[in-house]
Amino acid sequence: MLPSDFVFTQGNLQDYVECRRRFQLRYLLELAWPAVEAEPADIYEAHVRDGEMFHRLVHQHQVGLPAHRLQALVAAAAEQGVGQLATWWENYLRAGPRDLPSQRYPELSLSVPLGAHRLLARYDLVAVAPGVQAEIVDWKTAAYRPARGTLAARLQTRVYRYVLVQAGAPFNDGRPFRPGQVAMRYWFANFPERSERFPYDAAQ
Repeated sequence: MLPSDFVFTQGNLQDYVECRRRFQLRYLLELAWPAVEAEPADIYEAHVRDGEMFHRLVHQHQVGLPAHRLQALVAAAAEQGVGQLATWWENYLRAGPRDLPSQRYPELSLSVPLGAHRLLARYDLVAVAPGVQAEIVDWKTAAYRPARGTLAARLQTRVYRYVLVQAGAPFNDGRPFRPGQVAMRYWFANFPERSERFPYDAAQ
């Protein structure tokens, strides 16, 4: 049985779809399994740290801090030997999404009821033109770029658009977004010119 306060997310739902035993171990038995997802562990951990720092930089930029002020943080990280951060930041400034609506909500969390529990979505960025469009952007720093079909099948693609339609009214002048007004875009720091965008519709 799930705990009464259990919250569904795209991550734990993806775990369930891929391996019910993994879901049981992680979320019901609360075991730290698997301990390491990639080898060597130090390289994997450094990549995770770089990714977290990149997300923080983009968040600060999206809330209005100028890029030249943030550049000092990138330079300091480079002096400490932080791997790919400088390249990712350069790619973001050069080829990040330019056609987004002007109202920006970075690091936004929304949740909706799901049976006796809740379904939570944590967005990197939601850009809104009220009454017209809502664009979800997710920053990806993985070394590989999944195929479009793989991304389309991911629970993240499905959950994020659904939750925004169900819970996004406060960002749309009090009216729920219509599914056709919502889309999700994956932007890849290692492949900045090859983002993937997924429109939404009522059938989905």
